Parts: sequence; structure tokens; C-alpha cells
Amino acid sequence: MTCKLTDVFGATWPFNQGGPVRLHYINLGGPQFDFDDTGGVNQAGVTNSSIKYKPGSITAGVRVDGGTGGPDARALLATWRRGNGAGGARRPGGAPMRFTVLESGRFQEVRLAGFKNPPDFVKMHAVGRAYDEVEWRSDETWWRGEPLVFTFAAAQFATAKIHNDGDVDSWLHYKLEGPISSPTLGIGGEAIPLPTLTDGQWLDIETNPDYWAVWDQAGLDRSWIGERWHEKAPVDTPEIPVTITGTGATSATKLTVTVPRLYWSAL
Repeated sequence: MTCKLTDVFGATWPFNQGGPVRLHYINLGGPQFDFDDTGGVNQAGVTNSSIKYKPGSITAGVRVDGGTGGPDARALLATWRRGNGAGGARRPGGAPMRFTVLESGRFQEVRLAGFKNPPDFVKMHAVGRAYDEVEWRSDETWWRGEPLVFTFAAAQFATAKIHNDGDVDSWLHYKLEGPISSPTLGIGGEAIPLPTLTDGQWLDIETNPDYWAVWDQAGLDRSWIGERWHEKAPVDTPEIPVTITGTGATSATKLTVTVPRLYWSAL
């Protein structure tokens, strides 16, 4: 298993790739969840009403190799520990850590949940070896792959189709570039009206209701416009038609659709 951790400072720690950190074990896990069940007298079993998915968790035993020991080895262990941060990003609103499985390219944005042992600076200085047991937590349940990006010129709008090869339906991201008059946009039968765009104007649209946002080329918040989208990009659907209508389009008119890819597991 080859993986890498991008720490809170942006430094990369490759595991099992000839560098100073190696995996003794790793538990990449899968989705953890609880059932919301109801049951009653004389009921055989329970009635399930929903599932509550938990944050992702990665646990690992990591061997840190500092060569023959000494101050440099001790500094390496300190740098490794410091790079894992203190439960969050380096700065509020900054990028968290990223844990990537190289075999699949899938990743989770993670934060340090905790080291299970104190740092062994004495052993690291003496013999150049230290062992850490660590847990990283993802606020999301799912593993992500690099998103799929589809770009359509105005001449392709009538036949535009996308797909989602993940394990989980996902919310789309749109960027519509003008000129186009009275456009509508959506999938799954939705055709949400949008304002007219002139040449050089565009709208950047995040449809996920947890991160709902619409921005224009001037950096202005346009999230008040129209209705919200309610359709996710479904999995197990080879072709998902995109509805994009409007008039006055030119060769400069363009639609970019980004499909996040969400997976149950790291491989």
C-alpha cells in the first residue's frame, strides 16, 4: 500500500516510498454508520427509517526513520509531529491535510484526531527510530476521486450529457459563460432560470445546499437568483442529459459542469 499525507504546511510525507516514514499497518476503513430503527411489541425485527453516516477515520502505525539518530533525527520526528497540526488547518479557513491512496488516486481531506502515544524523542535521538500510532479524521464519510469536468460549447448544448462513476450521487458545480439570454440550466428535468449574461460575464454555481453559492465575474454574490437545484448527478447512469437553453449564444458561450466523485472505499 502506497499513500501520502499532505500536512498542514503543504509538505508531502510519502509512505512506503523510500522516504523516512513507513506504514506498519493502516486501516483505511469504509463508511461507518448507525441505523435509525424503530421497533415495537410483537414486531419481528425493526423498521429502519434512515442511516446516519459518521465522519471518515484512518488509523495507522507509522515508523519514522531518522538514520543513525542524533539531533537531526530528533528534529525529523518533531517536524513530522508538527506537520500533523492540532486538529485543524494551519489558519482558519485554510486547507486541511489530505490523505491520498496512490493506487486509486482517491483521497480524504483530514484533520489530526490524535496520536495514541507520546513522541519518542529519546529513542529517535539514540538509535534513529520511532514508532507512532495516529488517527486522522475526515469530516466527510466518503473518499473522493478527482472530479470529472465536462465542457460544452453552445453548439453542443442540445446534446450535452455527463456521467458520474462514483458510488454516491453528487451535487454538481456549474460555470456558465456568456453571452446568452434568458438561460435555464439543470439535470433530471430541472430547468432553473438564470439572468441574461453578456459577453465576458459568467456565473459560478455550487448546487450543494450545504455550500450553496452563486458568484459572478465581478465577485458579487448572486445566490438570490431563481430557484435552487434539487437534483444530484446519479450513479449507475451512463448518460445524464444536461438541460441548457437560451438565445443569443455565440462561439464564446460555454458551460463547464464539474461532477464530484464520491466513493465508499479508498480502493
